[in-house]
Amino acid sequence: APDEGVVLVDGSPLPSSTRARAELGVVRTLQATAVLPHSSALENVLAGAGLRRRFGGVLRTLLATPRARAETRATRAKAGAILDRVGLGPLAGRPAGELSGTEQRILMIAAALATEPRVLLLDEPSAGASTSELGRLTSIIGSIRSEGLAVLVVEHNLRLVRSVADHVVVLDAGRMIAEGTADEVARSEAVRTAYLGRRRL
Repeated sequence: APDEGVVLVDGSPLPSSTRARAELGVVRTLQATAVLPHSSALENVLAGAGLRRRFGGVLRTLLATPRARAETRATRAKAGAILDRVGLGPLAGRPAGELSGTEQRILMIAAALATEPRVLLLDEPSAGASTSELGRLTSIIGSIRSEGLAVLVVEHNLRLVRSVADHVVVLDAGRMIAEGTADEVARSEAVRTAYLGRRRL
């Protein structure tokens, strides 16, 4: 629970339930890699897309009603399109556990996108990424952002932050020490001291 303050969505407090938040369109990925390792990449994205299904209940699925069948086809097509969008289309049938670490983190983003979010929260998306993988992640996040989706990123990689952030807030031990554009916070003496110490490089 926060010490103070409130997060509002359309003027109402953000609910405590993760599912209720997701239904409102506030969705996150975790800092730790979290995929369904034995399920295919496509099935991982379908798990996210299940949030918006209207006719996918157990009974309708067992009875294979026309609406359930049509929705299943549409959902699979949507999941495939999202995988294509993030560059994982060719790997749709591969078990998620066989993907590289960065591919798994991109898959997490794809599954989050499948929920049709209004706000996407990404926690350390570049963790463990090489330079080339960082460029791929930056491109994906930039593309999502350019389409009008609100993206909030918690990130230590300044290259990624500079590439995708309109507004940057810097925290040191939970205390805000700077905010502004990436260039503005990079020039902040408080930020330099927090990250580099008193020594000059």
